[in-house]
Order: sequence, then C-alpha cells, then structure tokens
Amino acid sequence: MNKNSVVAPALALLGRGIFNLAFGIALVGFANSTAMHGANWAGIFALVDGLFGLVGATLIWTRARWLFALACADAIVRILIGALLLGNPGMEASVIGSALFFSLLSVGLMTFGILGAACVWCARPRGKTPAESGEVVWPALISCALTAMLGLGVGVGFLDADKRAALSAYCIVFGVLLCWSSRLATRNNERRS
Repeated sequence: MNKNSVVAPALALLGRGIFNLAFGIALVGFANSTAMHGANWAGIFALVDGLFGLVGATLIWTRARWLFALACADAIVRILIGALLLGNPGMEASVIGSALFFSLLSVGLMTFGILGAACVWCARPRGKTPAESGEVVWPALISCALTAMLGLGVGVGFLDADKRAALSAYCIVFGVLLCWSSRLATRNNERRS
C-alpha cells in the first residue's frame, strides 16, 4: 500500500477537525458579532465542512467503498445546505419559511445520523465488535450519533442563540473526534509498516 494513500486521508481528517474546532470556538468567542448571526454562520460552516468532507471522501475511495458512499452523501448534503443558507440570507425573516427549513433540517439530520449508524454497523467486518474493526467504525458511529444529536439540538433550539450553542458544541466535539480519527489512522498505518 502506498504511504500517501493512508497519510492523505489522515491529513484531510486532521484539517477538517481543526476547522471544526476553530469554528466551534469562534462561535463561542464571537457570539455577539453580527457576522455570526442568522444563516451566515451555519451556511459558512456547512459549505466549508462539506468541501472538507468531499475531499476526505475522494481520498478514501479505494480503501473503503461503503465509507466513501456515506462520506460523499454527507458532504454533498452539507454543501447543499450551506449553499441554500448563504444563497437565502433573509430566509430567517420569514417565520413560516424559517420554521419549515429548521424543522426539515432537524428531521433530516436525525434521520441521516440514524441511517448512517445503521450503514456503519452493517458494513463492519462480520463477527467483530466495533473495537475490533479498526480505526474506521468507532469514529464513524460517533460521527453519526453527533449528527443525530445536532438535529435534535436544531429542532429543540427555538432561538438563534440556542441553535448557535448546539452548532458550537457539535463543532468542538466533532473536531476532537476528527483529530482523534486522524491519529488512529496514522497510528494504525505505523503498525502496518
């Protein structure tokens, strides 16, 4: 196996993790900034995170096709949500449009998280627990659980500050998870060498 075929996905995970951590901390640190209010903060996050996810998905194409499909679907959904939010900055001014969008987003995130976890569970090597399945299964299961919890946070959060707090917590925890996954991938590659 080419060393770059393992190092590049680990670096993509690390870059995405650092972006998530930085964005989560920025949401907390700049909570009073007008740039971090409304659809802007969520749109920027979704678009950039989706682009990082798409790069990461393309780098794992040959290693785990099931994970590629899941990561690609996740990245495309994030890019579309980001484009929608950035393309319609006044969407939150309409009470009905905003309620409809955030309701659909909440249900979509929870569904995607649950279905993603089911896909990960079914695609793991047979007869092995997630801990025995390598560096991919646990982080993927945790990522799916975080996506479902973000959907719950978006659905329960009635105020802009509630949604921002849910996204901030998600970004920080997801960023730590991605950095941890990067380290797992690097460590397992070192063991194989």
